[in-house]
Amino acid sequence: MTSGTHKAMNRKSSRKSSGMENLPQVCVDTTDAFITTERFGIREEVIRWIKEVGIDNKVTVIISRSDTETGKRGRSNKLIFGCDKSGKHKSTDSGTQSASKKCGCPFKTRPTPAKDGPGWKIDVKCGLHNHGLPDRLEGHSFIGRLTTDEKQHVADLTKRHVPPRHILLSLQD
Repeated sequence: MTSGTHKAMNRKSSRKSSGMENLPQVCVDTTDAFITTERFGIREEVIRWIKEVGIDNKVTVIISRSDTETGKRGRSNKLIFGCDKSGKHKSTDSGTQSASKKCGCPFKTRPTPAKDGPGWKIDVKCGLHNHGLPDRLEGHSFIGRLTTDEKQHVADLTKRHVPPRHILLSLQD
């Protein structure tokens, strides 16, 4: 093989590469945090527990898919949780470029109703994250959401015609 042919092959292979080969690959394992032998009575307890464990470990866990058994064929109780950075960014043809936090994170847990008794059990399918975890979740859209109590507080103050600036101040206390 001549050096000219070798250079041409390098150019071709570099076009196919994504440019990510030189970047360090980050891999964070959170499997141990999400493994539990605990049985949960209802679906909402499972959701609450997984989200709390995620927050404690600086992981934003979202429901990727869910389904509820209705008695119809093919429908079963199912919950699949993933990282908020799982999936791929959906590009548009509008020509504008936008940022996305999606990086194809493989993290996945799947709680299912226990077959050997009552309650739900949690199965960690993949506890790895292909991105670094933040030092703190402050300012994150998921953490910044209002709780049920805070929403009720806002509704009560709004009914009493309290100005929005005072509502905000009362939430910050």
